[in-house]
Amino acid sequence: FSNWLRYSFITGSLGRFSLDKLGDREFFSDSITDRDNKFSNNFSAKRAEADLPFNFTFGIFESCVWQKRFEIGYLNPFGILMFQQNVLGDLDNMLAGVDLQWRLPGVLRLHGTWATTEMNEISLSRFIKAPRNIMGMQGGIDVHLPKGNFSIISFQYTRLHPFFYSHDEHTNENKKLDPSYHGHKSGLETAYVNKGENLGYPLHPNSDEFLLRGVIGITEGLDTTLTLRYQRRSGQYGYYIDDPMSYGAQSQYDDKAFSENIFEQTVSCKFELTKQFYHFPIRLFGGYHYFVKWDRGDPIIVEGDVNHTWGSQWFGPSHN
Repeated sequence: FSNWLRYSFITGSLGRFSLDKLGDREFFSDSITDRDNKFSNNFSAKRAEADLPFNFTFGIFESCVWQKRFEIGYLNPFGILMFQQNVLGDLDNMLAGVDLQWRLPGVLRLHGTWATTEMNEISLSRFIKAPRNIMGMQGGIDVHLPKGNFSIISFQYTRLHPFFYSHDEHTNENKKLDPSYHGHKSGLETAYVNKGENLGYPLHPNSDEFLLRGVIGITEGLDTTLTLRYQRRSGQYGYYIDDPMSYGAQSQYDDKAFSENIFEQTVSCKFELTKQFYHFPIRLFGGYHYFVKWDRGDPIIVEGDVNHTWGSQWFGPSHN
């Protein structure tokens, strides 16, 4: 719109899942017979961003994963996706959020983002711990260093609450979707996944991450990156992307207790080297990734209880 106000919109089709496993467990797969057609999704997203006084930038965004069909409300770049999703009856997977940045040009950048797929309680005393307040948060700082051709060191913290990116399956028995989905019994899946990969930040739901990254431009066209990560997964409930909240049992979920239910910790180090040839269409890159993991085995699941517990013994470390 102008040099201080920007608006963008994207829509398209998501790819079918082709992985039988993600890590060490089965994931959404086309090979599972009773899941035919359940991964036929589109994706729409929009973002408005404004430059404010004193080097602040504010952004607001929303997105939706929706079953493939002709839905003008999701194809309209100037409509509001959340309104369309509410009209249809919560069949599709909405995500919305805001972010704020502050820059000190040539010195540093501070940034923070908050997003949600569902908010059920807005009181301050319940905002973080209410089970049905499904949120993601990220904040960080980038600092420019006078080293090499250019250098940046970044610290970032990310937290995804239980059930983030997931969505309740439905069988379309109310027939609000395209006729090709009428009577579909296996459940229609609208998680934020494309071809087996997470569409958002690469963390499981109910996880957090501390990240430290340094990027150094050694010479023109030669860059090196070192990334250190410490990730934790909590296993109280909602810790897999294909594990949505059971709304019929929502009153049975305990308040969120992230630290008390950590069952997996990972420390990783990744080194990357990139060479760009400016006079030739060639880019060479290589890297080495090493990580160590500790876990507490399998969860203790009581039939009918939506809250999981874990043994006190830690196993590991395992190295890769």
